Amino acid sequence: MEVRSAPVVRPMHPEDAGAARRAQYEGWRDTYVRPDGVSAAWLEEVWRPRLSETGIAEFAAEVAEGQHCPSVVQLVAEVDDGAGPEVVGLAIGLAPEDGPQELRVLYVAHRARGRGAGSALMDAVLARMDPARP
Repeated sequence: MEVRSAPVVRPMHPEDAGAARRAQYEGWRDTYVRPDGVSAAWLEEVWRPRLSETGIAEFAAEVAEGQHCPSVVQLVAEVDDGAGPEVVGLAIGLAPEDGPQELRVLYVAHRARGRGAGSALMDAVLARMDPARP
């Protein structure tokens, strides 16, 4: 019997950087690579540095920096299908005290689509924003 847990959304930590980047890459690949979109070769060229050890370390440093900034929202969605929690999506938003609020990043790995991870991430980002402001 297959175990399919509901997604759990939690704050992103620097140690999530590798899994979060891979989920983001999968989201890009499954969304944008198509005949009328970007080529797989272009995607690989753009993402190779981001998925390298150095790229993951740089992203982990960005996440660590964002943890100390109250206007930055950094979240991951995890599912546990019996082998332990796995990061399958991420969302990054900005909610400054003044100026526009925005969702910068929201991607879910293809294998987790249709399970509510994207909706859960979006709801969690919106919960951190002021509904009376743009």
